[in-house]
Amino acid sequence: MNSNKIWLPLVAGATTALVCAMPAHADVLGRLRIVVRNIDTEKPITGAQVSVKDSSGVRPDTSLTPSESGEVTTAPIENRAFSVSVSASGFETQTRSVIVVADTTTDVIFDLEPAEQTIKITGQRTPLRPQTPTNSTNRSADFSSKYPVTAGNPQSLQGLIASTPGIALDSNNQAHPRGEHTQTSVYIGGFQLGGALAGRFGPLIVPDAIENVDVQTGSFSPEYGSETAAILNTTIRQGPIRQFFNVQGGGGSFATRQGSLSFGGQLGAPLLSRKNADATTEASTNPDGTATPTESGPIARRFRYFLNSTMRSTNNALESPQPDRQTANNDGRAQSYLGRFDYLPSDRDTFTLTLNSAPARTGVANRTGLSDNYAGVGQGYGYGGAVSREDALASGNPFLSTTQDAAGQDINQRDNNRFGVLQYRHDFSDKLTSLFSVGGSRSSLDVTNSNPGVYQDLSTLSSRPDAAIEFSPTVSRSSRNNQFGGSLSYASDGHTFKAGFSNDSQRGDESYNLIPGSQLALNALYSAAPQLAGYVDGGSNNLGTPQVDGNGEAVLDANGNQVYLLNSGTTTLPTVNVNRRGTYRAFYLQDTWRVNSRFTANYGLRFDQFSRTETSGSTPFSLKKNQLSPRVNLSYGLGSGLLARASYNRLFIQPPVSQGAAVGTFAQPETLNQYETSIEKSFSSRQTVKLAYYYKQIQNQLDIALLVPGSQIGIFSAVNLVNSGVHGVELSYDLAPRNGVGLGGYVSLARAVAKFTDPEEGTDYNDHDQRYTLSTGVSYTLPNGAFASTSIYYGSGAASSAIAGDGSLGFTGSREARTKVDLRLSSGPKLFGGHGGLNLDVDNLLNDRSLINFGSDFSGTRFQQGRRVVLSAFANF
Repeated sequence: MNSNKIWLPLVAGATTALVCAMPAHADVLGRLRIVVRNIDTEKPITGAQVSVKDSSGVRPDTSLTPSESGEVTTAPIENRAFSVSVSASGFETQTRSVIVVADTTTDVIFDLEPAEQTIKITGQRTPLRPQTPTNSTNRSADFSSKYPVTAGNPQSLQGLIASTPGIALDSNNQAHPRGEHTQTSVYIGGFQLGGALAGRFGPLIVPDAIENVDVQTGSFSPEYGSETAAILNTTIRQGPIRQFFNVQGGGGSFATRQGSLSFGGQLGAPLLSRKNADATTEASTNPDGTATPTESGPIARRFRYFLNSTMRSTNNALESPQPDRQTANNDGRAQSYLGRFDYLPSDRDTFTLTLNSAPARTGVANRTGLSDNYAGVGQGYGYGGAVSREDALASGNPFLSTTQDAAGQDINQRDNNRFGVLQYRHDFSDKLTSLFSVGGSRSSLDVTNSNPGVYQDLSTLSSRPDAAIEFSPTVSRSSRNNQFGGSLSYASDGHTFKAGFSNDSQRGDESYNLIPGSQLALNALYSAAPQLAGYVDGGSNNLGTPQVDGNGEAVLDANGNQVYLLNSGTTTLPTVNVNRRGTYRAFYLQDTWRVNSRFTANYGLRFDQFSRTETSGSTPFSLKKNQLSPRVNLSYGLGSGLLARASYNRLFIQPPVSQGAAVGTFAQPETLNQYETSIEKSFSSRQTVKLAYYYKQIQNQLDIALLVPGSQIGIFSAVNLVNSGVHGVELSYDLAPRNGVGLGGYVSLARAVAKFTDPEEGTDYNDHDQRYTLSTGVSYTLPNGAFASTSIYYGSGAASSAIAGDGSLGFTGSREARTKVDLRLSSGPKLFGGHGGLNLDVDNLLNDRSLINFGSDFSGTRFQQGRRVVLSAFANF
C-alpha cells in the first residue's frame, strides 16, 4: 500500500480542520506529592532521595530531594504509570508503580522501615488517594496486553472497558455504561473527540495505540461534559527516548488475519543541556515545595514521534442472526492509522499533533434460518424473521419460502472514523499550566446493496406480500465536528483551580433511500418514517395511501403496522435528505480542594449551551437549550486504608449529530441528576476493593434503535425515552502482581436496573437493561516474561434477549444469559533471543453461542460469536 495514500489525506484533513476551526477539555497532566516518613515514629526522614522513572520511557529518570518536612512535589507529568523509588540511609528502599491522576496532586506516602526489620517492598499500585474524589478505573497498555479482553477483536475498545464496573456488552460493538445506551466521551490528550456513529464495524481508536485509559462512570468533575454516560480519558503513546520497532501478525479461525506495526522515538537537539548525560548532579527543592529535578540516563530530545497501523480481516465480523453458519455475508476488514508527533521548543512548551484514520468495510450478516426450537416464534423467514420454516414452505410464496442468504441478499456498509488534533501546552510555572486545542473529526457510514433486481421492482410488489429480503438500502451518513477549546490550571496551597471552555461546530448530513422487498416491509417503512415511503401528511404528491376500514380505523397487517398501498405506476421511492447544523459550547470553573490529609472536595459549575437546526425536505426545525450544572465530589479517608466517596452531578448529554433521530423527527438533549457513594479499601500496595452505589434520574434519555424496527440492515437512529431511572451496585477488586511477576487479577461485578416510563407504553425495562454483569480475569507471569491469563464475561441477559411466551412453545419471557471465557498464552519476548515470541488467543473458549438479542428494536436477532483461535508472532527491536 502506498504510504502517501494513507497519510496525505490525514494531513489534508487536519489542515482543513485547523483552517475551519481555530481551546474546556480534560487535561492529561497531574502531579505527585511524595511524603517520606519513618514508619515507627511517623516523622519525616531527612536526607532521603526520590527517583521517578517513566514507565513509557518518554521522560528521562529524575531525582528529587524532599524538604525537611519529608515532602516533595513533582512538576506536571502525564497521567500514566511512573515508578517511584525512595531510599534513605539506614532504611530499606521501597519502589512502587504509581498511576498519576490528571488535574490532581496525588499523595504517595512512603513509610520506610529500618533496614534490619524488613525486606524490599515492591508493587504496581499506589495506596488509596484521599485527594481523588473521582470514581474511576484505570486500564494501562500492560493490562490490555496481559489479559485477553480484546482477544475477539484487538482493534476494539469495548472489551477493554467492559473489564471495568458497570459496563454491559451488547451486539454490534455496543457497550452500555450504567444503564445508558452509549453516550460515551473519548478524550485524547485532553481533547474531546466528536461522537462516532452507532453500528460501525471499524474502530474509533485501537487499544494498541493507547498508553493508558482512565474509565470514569461517575463523580465527574465540571470539566467533563457533552456525553457523560462514561468518560474515557485516554493517553496516546508517545515516542520514547530509546527508539523502538514492534511488529505483530497472526491468523486463525473464521479466516481471521490480523497484524499491527508500531514504531517511535525521539530526534533533534537535547531538551535539556547537561555536561554529562550519565551524571547526576545535586537536586534542589524550591521554597514552594516543588522540585527542581536532576535528570540522568539517556537524553530526552525535542521531537518525539509515534506511529501505529493495524489491520484485521475475518469472515465472522459481527454477531450473526443464527448460532450456526455465522459467516453468511458476515465478512469484514478494518484498518487503522495513527500518528502522534510532539515538539518541545523548551521544557515549558509542547506542541502535539495527533492524526488518525480508521476505515472499515463489512457485510450485513444474512439470515440462514433457525432450528425447530424457534418454530413458534420465528425461524428467520419473512419480514423480521418472524415466520417458521413450515409456514414459509406451506405459503406457496417463493419469496417467503427462502432465506435471505439463499435469496442472494448482499448488503454492505463502509465506515470511517477520522480526527486530527493540534495542541499547545505552556507551563508558566510548576503551578500554572495552560492547554489550547484545535481540531476536527469526521465519522461516516454508508450502506449499499447489490440485491437481486426482483426485490427492487415496486411494480410487482403485490406479488410479494412477504419476503426474506426486507429492504434494498442506499444510505449515507456523515458527521463533522470542528472544535477548539482551552483551559488554565493553577495548583497552590491545597487547591487546584481550573477554568476552561470549548466550542464545537457540528454538521450532520444524511441521505436515505430504502426500497422495500415486500408489502410487509413497505408497511413497516411507512410506520417508521412516512417520508421514506413517499408520504407527507397533507401532501399533494404522495406516492401511496394508508388504508382505513369503513369506520375510518387503520387497517393493520400481521405485524401491527398500518397497511400502505403504493399508487399504480410507482416505480421508485424518494431519496430523503436530512441536514443538521449546530453548535455546542461549554464553560466550566472548578476547584479540587485538599482540605486536610483526609478530606478532599472537587466542586464547581459547568454551563452547557446547545443549539441545532434540522432540515428535512422544506421543513426546518430548531432547538436551543442551556443548562447550568453544579457538581460536588467528595472523598474522606477513614483510616486503616478506607476511603469513602460521595457525589452529586447534574449532567447534560447532547444528541448525536448524525443519527440524530428518525427521519422527520428531532431528538432532545438528555438531562439527569446522578447521585453516587462508594467505599474503597486498600489491603496493601497491590490490592484494592471498592463498593459503589449510584442512582440516576433521567429526562429524555437518549436511546439508539433501528430506523425500521424488525430489520437488520444496520441503520440506527436516536430516540428519547421521556422519563427513566437507573440504579445499581458495583463491586470491584484489583490485584497487581508483585513487581510484575506472579499472580494478578481483577473482578468487576454489577447489579443494575434500568427502566423508562412512556406516556403511551407505560413503564418497562430498557432494551439494554441487564440485571447482573460480571467481568473477571486472572493472570500468572513468570520471571522470563511468559504468562498465561484468562478472562470471563458473564451477562444475565439483556431485556432484548427475552422471548415472550407462556411456556407452551418453550419460551417463558425469561432473559437469556451468556458466558464468554477467553484465554491467552504468551511465550514472552525471550523465545526469540529477547526480541520476540508467540501468543495464542482463544476467544470464547467454551464455544458458547448464546442468544444476545431476539427481535430487538436495536439490533434484531443476534447470537454470540463462536470460538475463535488465533496464533500470532511478535518482534520487538
